[in-house]
Amino acid sequence: MKEKKSRKGILVLRVFFLLLALGCCVYIFINSAESAARSSTRSKEVTEKLSPVLIENYENLTPREKTHQKSMLEERLRTSAHGMEFAALGMSCAAFALTFLAAFKGKKAAFLPLFALVFCVLYALSDEIHQTFV
Repeated sequence: MKEKKSRKGILVLRVFFLLLALGCCVYIFINSAESAARSSTRSKEVTEKLSPVLIENYENLTPREKTHQKSMLEERLRTSAHGMEFAALGMSCAAFALTFLAAFKGKKAAFLPLFALVFCVLYALSDEIHQTFV
């Protein structure tokens, strides 16, 4: 009876992490399908709102210094957002792979996270290819 509950729990986790990984893939795809102009506008809006909070001594900067600081911040925010999208995908794929741990014994189990890594790298490559067509 306990083993049956355990298997059911693992199956629920497996489905949850699979759906989470697929959700990450869809989210990344939607963001990548956005036009450069729309993506840039959204980044500028976010940067504009966060600048007074994240840029030290923002109120005392000259307009030229503000523009420069905001440009640097926008680049960091875009890079961070892209990294977080793929970090979420990587963690959900790794968690999904690890739900198979009980099915694999010994050395074979060490390859489970590798499958997640390979999937994420291939998805990142396909994302870059996809962005060349947008």
